[in-house]
Amino acid sequence: MFVTAEQKVLQAVAMQLMNGDEVVLDDQKLRVKRVGRGRLRMVQFKFNGRMFEAIEQNRMKPSRWGQLAREKHQVVQFRDVATHKYVAVAVDGEIRSMGDEAYGCEASPQSHRDTEKRRTQKRFSRCLCDSVVSSLSDLSYAALWR
Repeated sequence: MFVTAEQKVLQAVAMQLMNGDEVVLDDQKLRVKRVGRGRLRMVQFKFNGRMFEAIEQNRMKPSRWGQLAREKHQVVQFRDVATHKYVAVAVDGEIRSMGDEAYGCEASPQSHRDTEKRRTQKRFSRCLCDSVVSSLSDLSYAALWR
């Protein structure tokens, strides 16, 4: 399997996060923090001019990543700090992208945006219909049939 330079960096961060108290990345020496009620490991690092967070997966989550963590796999999520989106996940050092290709989807990003736009429009029209129905229900049937 072909591994890119970015994946190698994420692999190194994930392995150091899970197995030590600090992460060394190029010229950065970062301390691993424990955060939240579950005392999960977390480190923020700068890569390619962007800030990212590497976060240990919470075993108590009902997601498939949580299930893998419960099965004693080392699962680390990577989040872009600026966009608050999860961009990758490491499972036992193997990096998986959180993009569409990770889920076997061959549709273009534009088609996904169009689909989300249609869903939003449906929700809005449903809300609008609900408000019309609720305002009509306030009127008596006799008033409607005059």
